[in-house]
Amino acid sequence: METGSFAGYLGWMDRAELAEVLRVRPEVRIAPVPDGPEALAERLSGRGSLAAIRLVSRDAVAAGQAAAALGSGATVDSVAELTGGDRR
Repeated sequence: METGSFAGYLGWMDRAELAEVLRVRPEVRIAPVPDGPEALAERLSGRGSLAAIRLVSRDAVAAGQAAAALGSGATVDSVAELTGGDRR
């Protein structure tokens, strides 16, 4: 996923959704605080974020990769089909 599209996605989030992102990822709030969607996307995608991958299951990573590959056409069914999983 390119940073521009991620920044665009973050830019469309409402205050409650952004608050949840910041609650789950408190490390992105350190100084200097990101001053917009582009800076937040960069912070969320930075090297330090790779440590969070250790907390994610292999299946969740595969589903994320499938969704990224499918782009805007990603659905639960298409991700399940691509990964060989089921809808549950």
